[in-house]
Amino acid sequence: MGREWRPSLDGIAESTREDRTFSYAPHSMQPRRRKDSGLLGRFQPTKAGTTRKRRDAYNSAPKRWTKYAAIFLLAWTVIEVLLAKNAISREAATKSPALGGEKIFITSIHWTSENMLRYNWIPQVIELTKAIGRENVFLSIYESGSLDDSKGALRELDAQLETAGISRRIVLENTTHLEEMEKRPPVGVKKEGFIQTPETGPTTGIPGFDYTPSGKMELRRIPYLAKARNLALDPLFELHDKGLEFDKVLFLNDVVFDNHDIQTLLHTNEGEYGAACSLDFSKPPSLYDTFALRDIDGKEPLMQTWPFFGNRKSRKALKNSKPVRVKSCWNGMVAMPAEAFYGGYRSLNFRALPDSLADSHLEASECCLIHADSPFSTWKGVYLNPNVRVGYQPEAYGVVHKANWVSTFRAVHGIWMNRLLRWTSFIRHRTSTIQQRIAEWKAQSETHFESGDFCAIDEMQVIYEFGWAHV
Repeated sequence: MGREWRPSLDGIAESTREDRTFSYAPHSMQPRRRKDSGLLGRFQPTKAGTTRKRRDAYNSAPKRWTKYAAIFLLAWTVIEVLLAKNAISREAATKSPALGGEKIFITSIHWTSENMLRYNWIPQVIELTKAIGRENVFLSIYESGSLDDSKGALRELDAQLETAGISRRIVLENTTHLEEMEKRPPVGVKKEGFIQTPETGPTTGIPGFDYTPSGKMELRRIPYLAKARNLALDPLFELHDKGLEFDKVLFLNDVVFDNHDIQTLLHTNEGEYGAACSLDFSKPPSLYDTFALRDIDGKEPLMQTWPFFGNRKSRKALKNSKPVRVKSCWNGMVAMPAEAFYGGYRSLNFRALPDSLADSHLEASECCLIHADSPFSTWKGVYLNPNVRVGYQPEAYGVVHKANWVSTFRAVHGIWMNRLLRWTSFIRHRTSTIQQRIAEWKAQSETHFESGDFCAIDEMQVIYEFGWAHV
């Protein structure tokens, strides 16, 4: 019944092969090796399929885990996206209280924005003031040195508000950027709001307007803007002296908006906030104003598209379409309690970083520093409301007011891009460089203190004849 199998091995003497004989039992396909088989015992004939199955099982284990991981991540992403889109739809259907229940002081500054004023901003501001009620609203506008007919547009607004019986102050200043620049002191002479630029000169990025003479004393952009915003706020304090107080101060950029946006903004966090801001867009889906925006940790946005933030709590609130607690924001429209300005009479105003700190090639938005200085920011909180979205063009406004303003593709892309950026972000290094410069500045004098150090960025910005320029 049995048969012998003699392995043929070159180099093995014929006389030794008898001692290395294998035999198969009829009931088994497995070879039996004699205990004294020696070296040849390693060469056991096995069933070919058994070895292949073991090898395939070993090789397929990582593939199975990879497959399971992919399925898990896909399911996780789908759930995240569905919850986020459902939250957007839910919040869009939420109704806010009608306008007219609070006294609102509206303030705005303008420069060379005629088209926006005539075709979008002025008509909507008229509707807004009527909705609030003439007994509950005051409008303060400051315009200076526009290169177009912004003054003409604002004069027309003034006439319409007069007809409607709306209280207002509209200041039209003739001083141009060039005239302000010519107030520069000689090189090396200190003058508040001016800074000596390096020899390379500032750059605007606009063909034909790329450079100013190098090494001159130039007017800093932020002190210039802070002064304009404070002038627009003057009536708030003058009316306060006369016994007329307001509940909220509403800051409006030259953006496209509607009354529903204002209602939602004013009702952010049930109306309890130190400041409430919209989201602003010029080229959707990219967020426009990241200069003044800082998350709750005081960090810049991680990315310009949804979900914007690196901070976990900020991302969670945004995905739920709830007001996001931040350290600073502006982004087109801002509401603040008037009480923040009344307390300590005129103690809260717009400002810039000190010139001595700006010399270190640092700058910070006046719209960020105002939150750093306001005690209400800590007490009541600063909130970014993702349900209020404005645009710097009608087209941009239309895009971000669609029901699916965050498309499925954008949501998936944003979620995973955000993760990758959190894992590989260089913002920490950039922030450490800024903090090092601030620390060196503080060490120069005991009087050097800056509450808005989180607002600082590694830039130098100066006023230019046709706008402003990076240095």
